[in-house]
Amino acid sequence: MTVMTAHARLRIDERGISPVDIETVLTWGRELPVGGGARSVTLSRHAAAELAAEGTPRSQINALRRMAVVVAADGDVMTALWMWRSKRSRRYRRGIR
Repeated sequence: MTVMTAHARLRIDERGISPVDIETVLTWGRELPVGGGARSVTLSRHAAAELAAEGTPRSQINALRRMAVVVAADGDVMTALWMWRSKRSRRYRRGIR
C-alpha cells in the first residue's frame, strides 16, 4: 500500500484519479527528479506497450500516459496530476516519450 499525504488524497479526489491508477503508474512508471528530492513518476511508451501486451485497455493506457505522480524523497505520494500542454505541468513531463 502506498502512503499518501493529506494533500495527495485531496488532489487525487478532486482530479478523479483512482488509487489503482496511482499504483499502476508507480509500478510501471519511470522516475524523473523534479527538485527537493522529489521525483515525478510517469508511464513511458515502453511501459505502455507492455501494459497493452498484458491486456490493459488502450483507453486506460492513454489516460495513464497523461498522468504524473509526484513522490517525496521519503517515498510518500505528494500529489498526482494530469499533464496538459502547459507551462505548469512542464517540469513533470521532461523527457517523456
